[in-house]
Amino acid sequence: MLQKFLKKKTDVEEREAANDAVDLQEVTEEQTELPLEKRVGKLPKNMVSRFKEHDSHVFTLRIIIGGLLIALVMSLHALSQAPKQLRIRIPPDISNGAVINPNGFPKASVLSDVSYLWTAMNTWQTDGTKDTEQNLFRWQHFYSPEFLEQLREEYKRAGARGELNRKKRSWLAPASLMEFNDRVIETTSGSWIVYIDMKTEEDYMNRTVKSTTIRYPLLVERYDANIEMNPLGLRIVGYADRPQRISSD
Repeated sequence: MLQKFLKKKTDVEEREAANDAVDLQEVTEEQTELPLEKRVGKLPKNMVSRFKEHDSHVFTLRIIIGGLLIALVMSLHALSQAPKQLRIRIPPDISNGAVINPNGFPKASVLSDVSYLWTAMNTWQTDGTKDTEQNLFRWQHFYSPEFLEQLREEYKRAGARGELNRKKRSWLAPASLMEFNDRVIETTSGSWIVYIDMKTEEDYMNRTVKSTTIRYPLLVERYDANIEMNPLGLRIVGYADRPQRISSD
């Protein structure tokens, strides 16, 4: 009987202890859900102030982190929109310094590029009947389709007169590249009239049969195409006026 009585008493005590633990846990959870002032109301005022400063500091840090993330996203977007390649043109005379704008077109560079293109198109190394078609194909990305067709018609008429069976070399008249301010006239933003003086020599049977200097007023425009096809970013679109003969030997 004594053992049963002790066992029963032990079970009752264990149940009461378990109930007390549950009640204590519920009270603790309720206190946790209470505002900071009620949870720490019995603490000293300086400790309460420190709790508030801590919460305010955490909130400020969250705002700063959010702002940094927004700035990072905007920077990545701006970087993705930036040009992958830039054209930089160096003026021929930089002895006194120069201001260079990326993707800009200084007059000296326009004159130099157009002179190179026009010389290359009008140079025949072996035979005009073959070199003309080869030049039209080789430099097609630097001329407008309409002007290429116009040049092709001019070559056909020259061939009918028997002028293509000559070896022809062309180059700029001396010192003309330094006159870029007078020879490059900007008509609109991204288009120019370029005056090119070309000295032309035509050979037939190893003899120079013709030597002429002609001024060509060429219409040139900015051409944003594939940089691999046209690294200059320019193309010649036609004549601004009729070419004029300056001298003839």
